[in-house]
Amino acid sequence: MRLTEFQLSTIKSAFKTHFSHGDTLWLFGSRTDDLKRGGDIDLYIETTEADGDIVYKMERKFWVELQNRLGEQKIDIVVKQLSANKTKPIYEEARKTGILLMKKKMTFEGYIHVVDIHASRLQMAFEDEKNLLPITRETFVNLSKKEIYIFELLNSRFSKMQDDIGSKIFSVILKIAAKESVAFIDNLNALEALNIIPSSEWWQDLRKLRNEIAHDYEDEYDELTKHTNELMGRVQQLLEYWQSLKPILEELKSKLPRE
Repeated sequence: MRLTEFQLSTIKSAFKTHFSHGDTLWLFGSRTDDLKRGGDIDLYIETTEADGDIVYKMERKFWVELQNRLGEQKIDIVVKQLSANKTKPIYEEARKTGILLMKKKMTFEGYIHVVDIHASRLQMAFEDEKNLLPITRETFVNLSKKEIYIFELLNSRFSKMQDDIGSKIFSVILKIAAKESVAFIDNLNALEALNIIPSSEWWQDLRKLRNEIAHDYEDEYDELTKHTNELMGRVQQLLEYWQSLKPILEELKSKLPRE
């Protein structure tokens, strides 16, 4: 690998500053070959951030810092958004031939930050669509392109928020309380006993709705109407629940082992 210690430490430091928990950084291209000379610094990043505008800003700030600290030189950055589920030959090539430089470990604070992003996007989508309530069959037939995108954002962020709270946040809480079980229902019962969720049934209802909207098709208007009306009611419940949970999570941070 043809990077000086200063170049390597600078790249890692800038990456840590500008990218998210769970993101990964590789060096690829000619700089991985010790027998070659010169060449661009080619960097490949996989990010968990789903918002394309935010990814662009992260990438831009990363590039600017590298230029300022390393001096002007040719630095090419390729970023893959994991949530987009897209593949390109350059992604495969970078992973296959590149050298892993850094992976930002997802921390408890990182999980909280990710759910906060979901909550913010979900709130915005809800505010844009609540004027359509109550949702009818005709609502879906006459949706504008913008409204379709917003409904898709609403569904996506609700599902991701419910998933990340359930799989990430709850897992940490149960480990701290030494209550983690293999059985899903046992975990929910433990969370109810700890007053983390209102009831096991409530969380299962959210999970059931998450699964239903994931399997709805655009032309199934009766199902879309039913599930979307329920979703619009559950969105506010989930957002309010998250805000009530955050003070508890702040207290739990002090009980986490030092990394």
